Amino acid sequence: LGNLGYGPMTMMLYPDDPTYGQYASLVHNFTDVFRTLNPTVPGHTYGHQNPSYSSRIDFLLVNSFFTSRLINSTCGDTPTANTGSDHYSVDVFIRWNQTTDSDPPTQVVGLNATAVGPYQIDIAWNSSTEPDISHYIVYRDGVAVAQVFATYFNDTGLSSNTTYTYEASAKDYSGNEGPKSEPANATTNEVGSPDSVVLNEFLPDPNTLFTEEWIELYNPAGIDADISGFILDDLIGSGMPPYTIPVDTIISAGGFLLFNESTTGVILNNGGDTVNLIKPDGTTVQDSYTYTTSSDDISYGREIDGGPTWITFISPTPGASNDGLGLHLPISWACHYLQMRQMIQKWALMTIEINPLDDDAIIAE
Repeated sequence: LGNLGYGPMTMMLYPDDPTYGQYASLVHNFTDVFRTLNPTVPGHTYGHQNPSYSSRIDFLLVNSFFTSRLINSTCGDTPTANTGSDHYSVDVFIRWNQTTDSDPPTQVVGLNATAVGPYQIDIAWNSSTEPDISHYIVYRDGVAVAQVFATYFNDTGLSSNTTYTYEASAKDYSGNEGPKSEPANATTNEVGSPDSVVLNEFLPDPNTLFTEEWIELYNPAGIDADISGFILDDLIGSGMPPYTIPVDTIISAGGFLLFNESTTGVILNNGGDTVNLIKPDGTTVQDSYTYTTSSDDISYGREIDGGPTWITFISPTPGASNDGLGLHLPISWACHYLQMRQMIQKWALMTIEINPLDDDAIIAE
């Protein structure tokens, strides 16, 4: 649509629009019929202005109830206004003596409902084969909650561990609503306490394997955890601004959640820093790890997911399990090992043995 700039037009034509759709009518459906009624008219734009705009301003919106009764329309010659919005007089001719359609659509069939996490249920149904279907109406627990043109609806903002009942009906252009579908039930997932969620791995110095830093969280519990409002930060009170995790952010049971620097804005220092997971109160640190140095594409992480021991990883595992893939080496040793491993891969016939100077330094891949 170009640079329309105004919500009323958008919410009338596009009730699914993420910004203005929430203001769309649940009862009325509007259709743009200008091109249908005036196929030879070139239309009007903001072209007379300086600077010029390419947005259409020749929309003719009518309630879908009238679409089958429209005969023609005219666009008058009212002088244009050199302002942000031009107005033209429009005449619309409507046929009132048309036989009224009183037959409702058939019943919607094939309705199913599926829980998607603790706060959302997705429903879908079979498309009606009748030619004059205007839209569908979705009912939750007997109350109409949406008017949609597609044969699916994603119901969000629900309560966790709650059962909901859905029905759907079809409505034609004459305003007749068909019988509701057979009901479909779904129960949102249960959500547990987020107190067991921990930092599991992070990459402070991306180079060639990775293009940006990242922080990984892990939920060791056997139930989904809601970490809405939790905060990721480096040094508290200094360094980069903290990042607040958005509402309805869920880590699945035994699952991982990755936060990239491009999302959080949290930048970790290569020469050492602290990674903090802070509770929504803004002061209580739930988990923290401090490092003193870093090396290209080598991450810090827990040796076993959620375990107490932190080690380095020459093959980082963002969004996946760490178990058994790390190095019990100082970061400088890990860097040397990575360089040597690259040499081994390059010179496949050469055998290189690493003899760690530290008795505690052992390689495990």
